[in-house]
Amino acid sequence: MKLWRHSIKLTIRVGFMGSGKTAVGKMLSEKTGLKFVDIDILIEKADSYSLPIVILGYAFKPETNIITGSHALLVKSIVNIKGYPVVLVDEHILPSVNHPEKAVYLIGCKHPEYRNYTFPAGSVVIDPFRYIPDQDDVKVMRLGEQC
Repeated sequence: MKLWRHSIKLTIRVGFMGSGKTAVGKMLSEKTGLKFVDIDILIEKADSYSLPIVILGYAFKPETNIITGSHALLVKSIVNIKGYPVVLVDEHILPSVNHPEKAVYLIGCKHPEYRNYTFPAGSVVIDPFRYIPDQDDVKVMRLGEQC
C-alpha cells in the first residue's frame, strides 16, 4: 500500500453531476493522504479575489506544441461550461499571447520556464505539479501535498 500511495501524482475525474466524482476523490484522499481539490477551486478563487482565470501551459507534454490529449483543455472546457471565461497561455503553442496582469493561474503543463516565471503581485497560482516556488505577494497552492 505504501508504494501505491507514493506513485499517485494527480488524478482527474470527469463525469455527470451526481456520478460520484467528489465521493471517489475524497475516498482517494483518505486512502493516500493526499489533498482532495475539486476543479471548482479555480472558480472559487476567481470569484473570491475577483480575478480572471489563466491556464498557463496547455500543451500535452512539456517543451512541445502538441495539444492532443491535453488535460488543461479539458479543464478549460469544464470551467467554460460553468460560465467562466479562461485565457490559455502557452509560448510553445502561440507566442506572445497577452494575459491579465493579476489572475488565478492554473499551471496546465510543466514547462521548465514556469519555475522561474514571476507572477504579478496579488495573483493566485494553482500548481498541480508542485514545482512553482513561493513568491512575495503571490498565493501558491501546490496540489497533491500531504494533508
